[in-house]
Amino acid sequence: MPAAVGTEARIEDFGTNDGLLMLRVRGGRRFHVRQTQTHGNGLIVADVDWCEPDPDDELRPEHGLLGNLLQQAIEQAGGEFAKTPPSRFDDAAWVGWRLAELLPLSNPQRQMLLQESDPHARLDRLLALMP
Repeated sequence: MPAAVGTEARIEDFGTNDGLLMLRVRGGRRFHVRQTQTHGNGLIVADVDWCEPDPDDELRPEHGLLGNLLQQAIEQAGGEFAKTPPSRFDDAAWVGWRLAELLPLSNPQRQMLLQESDPHARLDRLLALMP
């Protein structure tokens, strides 16, 4: 069964490897599912409302630990975010989304974070998930 909130997936690259189709996708806009319909071939189609983008809010002092945790995680992981400008670590929405992406969370935990529309509430939920 589809979730009530999802993320647009944009295909950035594709290819094949030993007969398997390989896709590289990037998440885009979030959406809320209004209604779904299942076709005879099993394809599920939805009518959606696009969610507003997160506001550009600074990281609050109570979430500073999460900004530091993200910096450490990115330093260790390297990859795409290794050259992130320091100013991004002060962006509440960006920090929350990157932690939701990088931390070892269950799918229901990630879905809970995806459904949260307030970046500060999302960071509060991430704090509550910390051991």
